[in-house]
Amino acid sequence: MLLQKKAICITAKASYLDHTHPLFVEYKCLNFLDIVKLKTSIIIYTAKTIMLSINLHFLSITIEEIHSYGTRSSKKGNFNIKFGKTKKMLISISIMGVILLNELDANVRNVKTINIFKHTINTFFISLYD
Repeated sequence: MLLQKKAICITAKASYLDHTHPLFVEYKCLNFLDIVKLKTSIIIYTAKTIMLSINLHFLSITIEEIHSYGTRSSKKGNFNIKFGKTKKMLISISIMGVILLNELDANVRNVKTINIFKHTINTFFISLYD
């Protein structure tokens, strides 16, 4: 993260002590944590659309596929979050990725192609900076 901040300061010819958040907004760059969220959501999206192997398809089971009750989560089209006992499991892609995908708007989650999804999710994260 520090290397990324140094790089954007050098690119913008800003002082080392300047705040980097306005620079990320100006150059429309994602910071490190948002890049991790972007890549995680792309992996879960490809698992959802069955572009990945069948082993990862279990990550994208919707709540509607588990039960037919009209809960808030099932009406939003959210995905089922696996149960994790340990901290290691709770920060894994099988849980954090599904939580991240559930936080996205339904219009973003339900786009048809991966290229449109990448563009939409990238602009979504950049719009959070404003």
